[in-house]
Amino acid sequence: MSLNKIPVLLVAFFLAGGAFAQASTSVDIRWIGPYTAESTTSIGDASMLLGARSQSEGTKSLESTTLISARIGTRFGVGFVLSGPPTNELLSLKGVWHFPSGGMRNPESGRTADKQEWKLNCRVGKDCWAGFIFDKSWELVPGTWTLEVWQGATSLVNQTFNVVVP
Repeated sequence: MSLNKIPVLLVAFFLAGGAFAQASTSVDIRWIGPYTAESTTSIGDASMLLGARSQSEGTKSLESTTLISARIGTRFGVGFVLSGPPTNELLSLKGVWHFPSGGMRNPESGRTADKQEWKLNCRVGKDCWAGFIFDKSWELVPGTWTLEVWQGATSLVNQTFNVVVP
């Protein structure tokens, strides 16, 4: 390799590094706790313990708390807005729910899980949320639940909730 090619490679390296730095995002937490939704659609997903995941529209925070009553129909989670370079593209994130010690067991399938992962897509500058809906009685597991949201190897949200039986 000739010496006059080295500066070009260094410039390309630093320009690429700058592009990666600009692609980073951060999170503005808007609400934590129980919420309502205008509509919810169930989407079949064999990777989920229930066999489906929910996609909700029009969420609204009910109160700011990490103390959650284990009742059928209760929704809880975190509402947030991503900040970063303006883009109209959807960013692919990973949500993870860590269940209390002992995990959660679906008696219909016999499957037990300590955690549940799913993909969610959010846009920079737009409302986004990650949550859980108690649909079945076997989901009403008391204890410490932890919600994480990741962008690649970067943790954007890490929130614990104390789920209690009323």
